[in-house]
Amino acid sequence: MESLVGIDLSQGMLREARARADALGLSRSLALREMDVEALAFPDASFDTVLDSYSLCVFSNPVQAVAARRLPAPHARAAPRAR
Repeated sequence: MESLVGIDLSQGMLREARARADALGLSRSLALREMDVEALAFPDASFDTVLDSYSLCVFSNPVQAVAARRLPAPHARAAPRAR
């Protein structure tokens, strides 16, 4: 794994993610950014894997949020996660 990128609108959730990454020894490869998934600042095909955990139910515009699926490269995997 070269790097991980995490986004959230909540600074509190980003702090939790940082603490968890520290505990798992992943801090050096992790970049966390405060960002709205409905207005992503990444070009298309930027990632090899995209994971969305428990979030579609909280988006104000779920259709726009699902557009994040444009981010994986053609060979990549998108993995929405729900209970």
